[in-house]
Amino acid sequence: MTRFLSICCSVLVAGAWIGARASPAGEIEPGLGWTYRAEVTDLARDVIRTTTLAFLGVGDPQGRHAVAVITDRDWGTTLRVYPVAPGADLTTAMTGPAPVVLRWPTVLDFVPELRGAMPPVQGFALPAVPVAELEWSLSFRQLLGEGAVKRGEIRLALGPQGAATVPAGTFAGLYSTTYYASWGRMSHEGMAWWPGEEGMAGPVWSPVWAQGIVGATVRYTWELVERVVLDAEELRARLREALSAMEKTDPAGAREVRDTVGELGIEVQ
Repeated sequence: MTRFLSICCSVLVAGAWIGARASPAGEIEPGLGWTYRAEVTDLARDVIRTTTLAFLGVGDPQGRHAVAVITDRDWGTTLRVYPVAPGADLTTAMTGPAPVVLRWPTVLDFVPELRGAMPPVQGFALPAVPVAELEWSLSFRQLLGEGAVKRGEIRLALGPQGAATVPAGTFAGLYSTTYYASWGRMSHEGMAWWPGEEGMAGPVWSPVWAQGIVGATVRYTWELVERVVLDAEELRARLREALSAMEKTDPAGAREVRDTVGELGIEVQ
């Protein structure tokens, strides 16, 4: 088993990683959603891949909430549903109400080409860090098999505040961060503009815009494309359409998601 030792923090909370992976999205009000586009360029192969992701809030009268994540690619569509506790936002649960925090853009992990490009300590070290200082850093050691050690470093820094223009419009009141990490032979750095609070610019856990590079050959851009407000029937139709498309490439996965959505009181037959 791989273990992590933080040089500047010696207490690890095992449940933090499990909780973050079980519900990486946090909570969005039912019917409200945001669509993002990620463009990833493989410089070595001269290939560009585009992914469109829609994060939609779903829920039932009993107060059960979830986030539906619809991923559209040129080869097909997938739908995943992440139940969350009402009022919970796991990415900020450890930081209190402060709207401006230094964050690693973990939402990029939803992009297939960027999976595995997150620092290996993100589960307990990178949910969100309140801006008491303009910079935050962490050095860590990853214990591998047979006593081998892989060292790494993470740095987050607060940048300018202001406005950013993306396909969804121009949004003011944003703040920017730069982020950098290296571990083993991997490196990942970039810059992002974030919402100052929940609102038109999207949930606080997702950048309005981000751009970065992984290693020396993979570059990416992430941007907010649109904000959507759906009534119950429109939301049901959107989920039904996504499931229908998913059934063509992953029928077993589509059945599982359909059951999960049904448990939330949403019939999408």
